[in-house]
Amino acid sequence: MLKRRFSSMIAAMAAIAMVGTGAVTAYGENEVKYPVMPEIKEEVQIDRVGNDETPIQGTASLTKYDPRGSKVSGIRNQGSYGTCWVFSSVAAMESNLIKKKLAPKSVDLSENQLLYYFYHAGTDKLGYTKGDKNVCLDNYLMVGGIPISLGLSTMTGMGVTTEKVSPYLSTPKKNICYSGAYDVNEVHYYDYSIATTKNAISKYGAVVCAMYMDTGYFDDTTNAYYCYNNMNTTNHGVTIVGWDDNYSRYNFGTSYALPSSNGAWIVKNSYGTSFGDNGYMYMSYEDKNITSLCTFDMIKASQNYDNYYQHDGSSGMWYFNISAGDSAANVYTAKGSKSGCCEVLKAVSLCSYTENVRYSLQVYTGITNSSDPTSGTPMFSKPQTGKLSEAGYSKVKLKKAVILANGEKFAVVVKFLDPCKLAVETGYTNVYVKYVANIGKKKSFWKSNYFNIWTDIGYEDAIARIKAYTDESSKKVSYKINKTSVRLKAGKKYKLSISANPSGAKRNVVWTSTNKSVAVISKNGYVTGKNKGRTTISAKFSAGNKIKTLKCNVKVN
Repeated sequence: MLKRRFSSMIAAMAAIAMVGTGAVTAYGENEVKYPVMPEIKEEVQIDRVGNDETPIQGTASLTKYDPRGSKVSGIRNQGSYGTCWVFSSVAAMESNLIKKKLAPKSVDLSENQLLYYFYHAGTDKLGYTKGDKNVCLDNYLMVGGIPISLGLSTMTGMGVTTEKVSPYLSTPKKNICYSGAYDVNEVHYYDYSIATTKNAISKYGAVVCAMYMDTGYFDDTTNAYYCYNNMNTTNHGVTIVGWDDNYSRYNFGTSYALPSSNGAWIVKNSYGTSFGDNGYMYMSYEDKNITSLCTFDMIKASQNYDNYYQHDGSSGMWYFNISAGDSAANVYTAKGSKSGCCEVLKAVSLCSYTENVRYSLQVYTGITNSSDPTSGTPMFSKPQTGKLSEAGYSKVKLKKAVILANGEKFAVVVKFLDPCKLAVETGYTNVYVKYVANIGKKKSFWKSNYFNIWTDIGYEDAIARIKAYTDESSKKVSYKINKTSVRLKAGKKYKLSISANPSGAKRNVVWTSTNKSVAVISKNGYVTGKNKGRTTISAKFSAGNKIKTLKCNVKVN
């Protein structure tokens, strides 16, 4: 029975192959130097910037950690279907919810919801991912998938509902793709090491990994598993929930070769409680095929933001090689409020396949040039800085909220201070899945550190995975000039200004005078009287999707 069960999993987990290490562009002495677009690559290996040593932290310092009985949800059974990639991911989500005390141990999330909607795309609330989808080229219950790719899918706002709402193998109710009790807040990716895996479990509750499963490497007397051969592929997804440094290497007795040292992961499987140790097995630290590690950080749906701004709805694992000093930007139009009220931009998320990447971030509102994401008003006096300590999707809370008028075009601009693999959406087809990306133009941009030129990467069939999150407000943005009429003597000055309600909705103002011989005005709003007469001072600026003009009549005595 085990052989049949295992053989059904052969197609369940596809390995992602590295196709290159990056693009290097060399210039000859007499060559014309233009910015060269980074080459699009597909990769699973996680790059590290800085120190490669992984310090042991918190719970990870324990020689044994076994959360069964208190911090792990129940064992599930995927049956004879190639759905381990979703079961292992959901098990990690449940562990995270339990660890964060957002759900009891009895929590039972729906694998069916995520499985079905990964291959049957919905359209996000704002319609920014319309046309993006993952198309299964065979039976979606059997072809399998990749948890790290599922992580990209859940970050689109796909809801995580309960088993009761969407039971396994049922057809989900219509229009519930983006609804559920919980949401994925962040998803992180790791290359395998003992220290990295322990730290990730300690922080998030559990780690999803890909492995190679074969009964020949399983000892059903000790429930120990050790695949000592490098198979160069994976066929199964499981969830690592704990460890035992002293688990004897001699427990792996059915193998032709023993591990060199003691130590095993406590692994939650999805074959029901009849498998192994009530659904669990012990996998050697030295197993040759542990790869594609992933964690999920969860929140209650009620804790999340009202609106997601995003262009990436399909889930292929691709990236740009970004050099230190390069910038990337996504441009959006605020349209989340149906009442015409403003929105409050509170957070963004960035996705990199490189750890420990420093960045600086600026938000621009009132974009005036569709080919330049910095052509609006910068919202921060100096860019917000930070570091992406983990690979994957990280959410960055803005230190200062940004007010967005209804219909306003805005941009999230990120300068990367370290080289990194910036995750991008692009369309391509593999054996079982067609990733359809509705790219479009003037949505996503890149700028080289060496050339002050923004390049539309839509022409490279790519979109940077940069998202923005807003909450809706009950206020409509309004503007007021401090004086509608002013009297001046020649040579005297007066300061005009534009105030916004809410106050955070500031913008670039272009000041003009209809008669400069009477009075002139500086770019900062200072009116200077010149000669006797009358003139009209105009303040012109973008307000949402419109150009607004406020005026002040000036008389010079």
